[in-house]
Amino acid sequence: MKKTIALFAAVLMLLCAVPFAAIGEMNLAAAKTAGDFPDAVFDPLGDAASVEYSHNTNFTGESGTEFVSDGENGIKSASGGMRSSVVTITITFGEAVSNARLSFDYKVSSEARYDYLSVNGSTEKTLSGEIDWTNYSQTVTAGSVVTLAYVKDSSGDRGSDCVWFKNFALQSLGTVTFENVDPLAVLTVRNAEGNIETPTANSSVYALAAGDYSYTLTRFGYQMQSGEFTVSGDMSIELGAMTELETCTISFSVTPAEASVTLTHPTGGEMQADENGAFVLPKGEVYSYTVSAANYVTANGSFTASADAVIEVELTYAGEAWDGTTVTQPAEENGVYMISDAAEFEWFAQFVNAGNSTANAVLTQNINFNGKARTAFGIYDYADNNSGYNGTFDGRGFAVTGIAGEDGILDCIGPDGVVKNIIANVNIASDANIGGIANTSKGLVENCLVAGSVSTSANYCSSAGIVGRAMTGNTVRGCVNNAAISNTTNSYASTLSLGGIVGYTYGTVENCYNTGSLSAKQDRTTNKGIGGIAGQIHAPAIVRNVYNVGSVIGPEAGIGGIAGVLKGALQNAYFLEGTASNGVSSTEGTPTAEYASKTAEEMRSAEFAAILGEAFNNDTDGINGGMPVLTWQGGSTEQPNEIEIALLQYPELIRDFVDKTQTVDMNALMNDIQLPRPSTLEDAGILTDRSNQKVLMESMNTDAFEFYGYHGIVYRPLPGSPAVTVQYRISVQDRNTEEILGSRVFELTILPLTEAELAEAEQVMRNACTEEVYWNGIKGENANKDSVTANLAPFSELVLNENGGFDYIRGAVNITFGGIDVDDLPGYDPMSYQPWREFRSSHPSIITCENLLVTRPEYDTLVTIDSVFTYTKYAKYWEKFGENSDYARFEAFFKQPVSVTVKVLGTSGSGTVEDITATVRINGRNFAGFTNPAEFTFTASGDADSTVWDAISAALAASGCTFDGDGYLLRSVTDVNGVTLSVGTYGEACGWFYKLNGEGDQPAAGTNALADGDVIELFYTDNNEAEGIITLVGDVNGDGIVTVVDALMLLRCALGTEPTTAAALANGDIDGDGVLSAEEALAVMRMAIQM
Repeated sequence: MKKTIALFAAVLMLLCAVPFAAIGEMNLAAAKTAGDFPDAVFDPLGDAASVEYSHNTNFTGESGTEFVSDGENGIKSASGGMRSSVVTITITFGEAVSNARLSFDYKVSSEARYDYLSVNGSTEKTLSGEIDWTNYSQTVTAGSVVTLAYVKDSSGDRGSDCVWFKNFALQSLGTVTFENVDPLAVLTVRNAEGNIETPTANSSVYALAAGDYSYTLTRFGYQMQSGEFTVSGDMSIELGAMTELETCTISFSVTPAEASVTLTHPTGGEMQADENGAFVLPKGEVYSYTVSAANYVTANGSFTASADAVIEVELTYAGEAWDGTTVTQPAEENGVYMISDAAEFEWFAQFVNAGNSTANAVLTQNINFNGKARTAFGIYDYADNNSGYNGTFDGRGFAVTGIAGEDGILDCIGPDGVVKNIIANVNIASDANIGGIANTSKGLVENCLVAGSVSTSANYCSSAGIVGRAMTGNTVRGCVNNAAISNTTNSYASTLSLGGIVGYTYGTVENCYNTGSLSAKQDRTTNKGIGGIAGQIHAPAIVRNVYNVGSVIGPEAGIGGIAGVLKGALQNAYFLEGTASNGVSSTEGTPTAEYASKTAEEMRSAEFAAILGEAFNNDTDGINGGMPVLTWQGGSTEQPNEIEIALLQYPELIRDFVDKTQTVDMNALMNDIQLPRPSTLEDAGILTDRSNQKVLMESMNTDAFEFYGYHGIVYRPLPGSPAVTVQYRISVQDRNTEEILGSRVFELTILPLTEAELAEAEQVMRNACTEEVYWNGIKGENANKDSVTANLAPFSELVLNENGGFDYIRGAVNITFGGIDVDDLPGYDPMSYQPWREFRSSHPSIITCENLLVTRPEYDTLVTIDSVFTYTKYAKYWEKFGENSDYARFEAFFKQPVSVTVKVLGTSGSGTVEDITATVRINGRNFAGFTNPAEFTFTASGDADSTVWDAISAALAASGCTFDGDGYLLRSVTDVNGVTLSVGTYGEACGWFYKLNGEGDQPAAGTNALADGDVIELFYTDNNEAEGIITLVGDVNGDGIVTVVDALMLLRCALGTEPTTAAALANGDIDGDGVLSAEEALAVMRMAIQM
């Protein structure tokens, strides 16, 4: 019932959007017949295209029936239940089409990643899972061929799996050419909805449908040009010369005087000084500067240009310049070496490499290597996984400058090594793996910053600002790269592994950002693996809470604003618009890719810093051009408001989904969670005006955690995988203005599954899916399945008890959500007529479907009852990730069949049931000249549980009539001459009704059992009461018509919130079982809206 009520609510929500007057019109309107479709849906294409249906050999229908009417204004595939079938629509455009846009709406209802819609052989789109109505469009010309194929897999059939199409349209396109476009400017065209249009291969030419548009032309340092235009055909737009913005002059007063100044703009690049060393800059823009000098610590800052000004920068002394030869042993305190200059640093490096890889050290002063040759400590040994530096080196925020040569500060950090709190300035180049902090790392690098330059000439090595090779087990956390990273190889077809933070990683990169430029030769077009954060992210690496504002230059197909090649997980990652065309240039395997581009303005917002997480602050100190900085760098957080303060309580309000009184450890999640509801949030002060506010919930990694209403669904990593940490955002929004009143980002950690618990769950599922367990659950007061005389008892859930057996949970309201559910049977469709959902009987007249009521027949009869079991706790992995072979074992938890065959004892013992016959007469009562078919004799086996609807539908089919309807509602009948009589054509009391053996007050035809010798008259009338039909099926309030009000009243009766009246029971008990249900309320809703 719970699922049906949800569906009922969804239908009701759609109706609530329609004025009641419109609902009345729907009741009176003539319904469309099956004959009107499917071909009419393509009429908007006119003579411009031909349409053909086709199928593979697994489609068992007739040619031309691959798609059928959906009963509304579209078509749907007719391959439900046909395993491994493919049905295809092929649209071919003729010579009359020169330049046009084909568009249509589609909807998919299928198993995610299994049954799917393929557009143009998946070169355009491959779509699967539950997808609501969505628009698709593409440009077509003469000879274009568009294919729409619905592909079903070889198992897991659900009869409802299909694809819908409607609203096909063909729009002629006009060619719009912009003349005199400044080659250094960016042209953007938007349609009337504000969406950006994509140009043709020529960036100044657009193919646009008729309508209104706007454009902007932007270039750094110049006034933006903008305008509006209307397309009715081909046209050209002449653009004028761009006008320079007003400027101001910014000078730098630096100490020491010989220090150099580099000034950059996020989109304008590096600014050039005039002959006096001053910068003439467009006003209103934010600029970043770097001031550097030999033997001094480089300084960075930012400012907004508003007027002429002088910026004073005094550099910090980098420490005594090393002579390149002196080596001095540093002092030691409590086993930690206290390094105060480069000579002591060099001693420590040599000491580590001499077999003391676990030595610990801290810096007590800035270190200046003065560009001299030095020792990179921590020796890498290919054959030793523990090789490298395995001590702790703490820079304490001091600077290490003058790093030159072919290595970073370290060669290799071992798995137990920790290097942290170093500010480094490097100028290094190599033809091997290279990184500013470490060439290779298997350990932890934390809170480090690198400036300067890192370069390699090799096509097979990794290079980056922080770590060149970040190997398995490695973590880079809280680091910043400001250095320029480059690869100068002349080779082709190479993966360069060139990144701002890491060259490649198999480990973790989190809470980092890059401002340095990355470059590789653009003419080496087959090279790849160049990214603003990482060149390559291998599986099972995870990169999260990162952003890049540095430019990425190289072969277009091989560069990414964040990553060059993605094979692992990328979460909560961002890149500045314009730094690269895409965030990721290519993916391999099944990666997680959660990234987005941001404008410079968006990156300077407090919201962006909050999105990145608690490791970041707003740049209130002018450190990074206004963009977020790490908390150890400075900056500040904006003062939270009342709601944001209250939101801090949110994680404490979360409970276990099964035991809603149990608190949960958000750092070690293993089960689904219950999110706090509005009343709880109001009590906590999070919703300060509940009626005018709502809560928005967003997961940053929906492959691990997603929201479904107030249900938090947890997907644990597979056995042997590491725990995964997920960020989620909770916001409070004003319902009226949609303003975000407060928002916070939280983290949760999900523990992996274990092999032991999966094996145990598999055994539990095998134990449950047996005839014995199923029979014991439904047997009621019957002692033996071979001698059933009393009603059976359906149940909703199996819960494992402490004795290793199962307790049976009865009634949907008592479901715990922690056991094995009785699921919807394959083929169940709540919007179609059928008597079963979770319990199906092979003889409903003897044992009813669903409630399993027993009526003893004349003779002993075998009846089969069947269901499917789903262990939701584990089946969710199959439903979400089933396409991935790593999750194949989880299919065993999803909709596994169970059944039992019982013998219902007859009142006369054993015997043979004779065939039954019934007579059907169809009478249009002379309305519109309807031709009445000849009398029809229906014959069926006496134990076939035939209904009145079986006889009527057989008679209609045999007579050559077509019809639209089912056992609940017959909406229309069309005779052999094409005359159609429909519900509502001649008034509210007009429609098709039937009498059984002369009696008019009858239940729905699909639920009325047929007996031998029955005479059925199906007739059309405009006055049902005059025909003696006073009890109108679905007329719950007894006003003579079936409306939405009846459906709502019936639902309230079914839920027990309104007393059940005699009229409600007489007219609303559609299946005749003496009980009102939500399923019957949904059926009445369908009658009311003629669905």
